[in-house]
Amino acid sequence: MTSKTKNIKELERKAKKHELLSIFQLYQNYANGLDGIDKDDDQAQNYFFQCVNYIESNSSKKPGSFKPTNKLNLTNIELFDFRRFKNLRISFQPDLTVIIGDNGQGKTTILDAISKTLSWINANILKEDGAGQRLSAHHDIRRNSQNSYTDVLSEFTYGSGLKRLPSRLSRASLGAADKRDSDIKQLRDLSNIFRIVNDKNVINLPLCAFYSVERSHPLPRQNKENIVIREERFDAYNFALVGSGRFDHFVDWFIALHKKSVNDKSSQLESLKQQVKDLETSVANGVVSLEPILQQTKKQLNEALSTLEAADVNKVLTDLQTKDIVVNAICKVIPSISDIWVDTSSGSDVVLVKNDSVDITIKQLSDGQRIFLGLVSDLARRLVMLNPKLGNPLEGQGIVLIDEIELHLHPKWQQNIIRDLTETFPNIQFIVTTHSPQVLSTVDKSSIRFFVTDENGNVHSPQPQFQTKGVKSADILAELMGTNSIPDVEEARNVDRFSMCLLNNKKDDAIVLMDDLKKHFGVEHPVIRDCQNKLDIFEMKERIKLKREASNE
Repeated sequence: MTSKTKNIKELERKAKKHELLSIFQLYQNYANGLDGIDKDDDQAQNYFFQCVNYIESNSSKKPGSFKPTNKLNLTNIELFDFRRFKNLRISFQPDLTVIIGDNGQGKTTILDAISKTLSWINANILKEDGAGQRLSAHHDIRRNSQNSYTDVLSEFTYGSGLKRLPSRLSRASLGAADKRDSDIKQLRDLSNIFRIVNDKNVINLPLCAFYSVERSHPLPRQNKENIVIREERFDAYNFALVGSGRFDHFVDWFIALHKKSVNDKSSQLESLKQQVKDLETSVANGVVSLEPILQQTKKQLNEALSTLEAADVNKVLTDLQTKDIVVNAICKVIPSISDIWVDTSSGSDVVLVKNDSVDITIKQLSDGQRIFLGLVSDLARRLVMLNPKLGNPLEGQGIVLIDEIELHLHPKWQQNIIRDLTETFPNIQFIVTTHSPQVLSTVDKSSIRFFVTDENGNVHSPQPQFQTKGVKSADILAELMGTNSIPDVEEARNVDRFSMCLLNNKKDDAIVLMDDLKKHFGVEHPVIRDCQNKLDIFEMKERIKLKREASNE
């Protein structure tokens, strides 16, 4: 037997410390007889399954639940001469980071930089030496920069066995004397592990996705004859970082999935499955007389399944389960929607939703509902494709970027959107931007980043000192976003003048202003009620003062 080299001994030492790259390198060495050692299939298999166990290790104590022991996270990113930033370093929380700032301050720029970096992970999971998005010499190098290049430095972690995974995207300006090379070796190495291990033993894979503001832009309708539903698992990575999640895509995909699930042998299964669902609901609501029918229908469903070949059963169940998982995710995150289905009774395919207990076409949803539905369904669909071994594929892990998360949403929904997303997709690291104080009112200050410019003109992105979670939106506007919740208009100034009149004992002037305010706000308006309370207190103090003066005479 060949004696072990110093390098092999070092790899074994690191492998004992659960360092994934070392474990994987030992697998390749023993599988192929590399680095001066003999080929050893048993040792190779041992290290291979250590890789599998590392990737799929579950730390959840709850039965049937999944929480990855080793989670891929972006810990920080630093920009040098990238677009508007001379230099900016921003750190990220492992579960949620919300970036805020005025228009033009660079929120989207940060997400673009992250997206370009993540694209190298997706590209190299898809194929060896895959090419991600490169920086642009025309658009990404800061104007008037003293340097002739731009850098995007990122740092990831993946569990305890990979302390840090640094990467650098670089680009020299056109005509620069020196070339500026990127360094994404560590990301390629990790992606190679995912790809090679998955090729020999199917594993759950991480998702990297970016939902830009372009998800709100309508697309031309496709010819129904040309609607295509993706079949390949790795199509989950296609277009994941180019502003995916469009509503139009969801409608086409959902109709195509429905057609697959009702074709040929699966049509009976779909019908019986819906009957069982409806009967279970009726029995649960107290209609016990339907219990025998429910049991008979369940028996018919089982008999229908038993008549199919095993391969057909698995295929049909996969299609039906995929649709159910996506529908359940939408119904959980979008509170007004309780069901989604395809209706063919008119002779054409129409997607219907039960919205606030009323059946409407999906096109009749509001802009905010449609945009949010497209995002949630796209995210759920990709996780289902990438996590075939999870009981709940929505517990898959990954890094998801969302620009202007509150896009077109009612303020009531804005307050719940973060909670609903993180509960539905518990193992995703969300990095989002927002302008909404309603969104921030449900987010702890430790997860918020905002822009601060120091006396030297340098931009920083600290977390705020002001706690935002559980705070009124008006206070967040004033303390964190530099905006008075009361606008600077004449009517608002008259409210202030009313208070000043009472403070200066000018009751008659206050009463005149009160009459004008009632004409504008209405007698029952909260502003008027507040003014009336102040006037009542003023008059009560007047009466007390008069009584004291009378008793002293």
